[in-house]
Amino acid sequence: MTTDVESNGSDNNRVHNTNTQEEKERQTRGEIRNLNEIPTSLFYWNVAASVFQFVQAAVLFYLSSQADTKWFWYVFYPASFEDRDENPEEFGRPGAEQVATFSVTWYSAAFIVLSGIDHLICAVFRPTYEYYIARHQNPFRWAEYALSASLMRVMIAQLCGITDIHLLFTIFALCALTMLLGGIHESVNAKARADGFQQNWYPFVVSWIAHLASWMPIVNYFFVAVKRGDPPNFVWSIIFILFFLDGTFAALFSLQWCKVWKFKDYVFGEKGFILLSFTAKALLAWINYGGGSR
Repeated sequence: MTTDVESNGSDNNRVHNTNTQEEKERQTRGEIRNLNEIPTSLFYWNVAASVFQFVQAAVLFYLSSQADTKWFWYVFYPASFEDRDENPEEFGRPGAEQVATFSVTWYSAAFIVLSGIDHLICAVFRPTYEYYIARHQNPFRWAEYALSASLMRVMIAQLCGITDIHLLFTIFALCALTMLLGGIHESVNAKARADGFQQNWYPFVVSWIAHLASWMPIVNYFFVAVKRGDPPNFVWSIIFILFFLDGTFAALFSLQWCKVWKFKDYVFGEKGFILLSFTAKALLAWINYGGGSR
């Protein structure tokens, strides 16, 4: 008799646990119940930002075309196997080979125009943009950041003395991965944020690995240049401004997704990203142009 009661109790617990698990799965699947209200002003914010960025981009493209200062891209391949017998002490030592010259002022125009294109897309494809904003996501932003933020990172890397084209590509890829992980965090946690469930912060945490990895060679080259007394004043300005602005983007993202103060409203955070994005990029673009054209 006791065994039957215990068996029934165990079965009830299993049923309860199964129901609880099914409820959790229903919570994490399906359509978002609590959609954001989209104010008309958000459309005009994107239009204004787009116009502002395109005007700046036009000016910067013109000024960059007049700049004479060139920076170099190199590859550093080791010595050939054929030279191993003749010069064994030189084997494996990398030799610099110039592959291109490039004015860093073009970076300014490039990431400003990318920002303008992003805001233009958000305005032109307004229904799609607002569909995602209502559901606590903006994939357009993260696609643009993956390109523009990565170009900014490569820009500061070159200004700090990194000339290896393969290392510059790796820095670009790591920064792009950081931004795309931000988009993945939104996609994975949109329903959780909207409907009050526990979020999965794994993508956000992992993004810091790629973020810090992209900064490590830049910081190393920067302080080696400082030790040698090489970097001009504008490089000091850019690296610390970029450090600060990187921190503000991360802080804004955290406030938005932790739903702190007015950032509980996703749209409030979206406006913050629009404002911070085009002001930050404008500041960096003009500092870079002023210094890189010398």
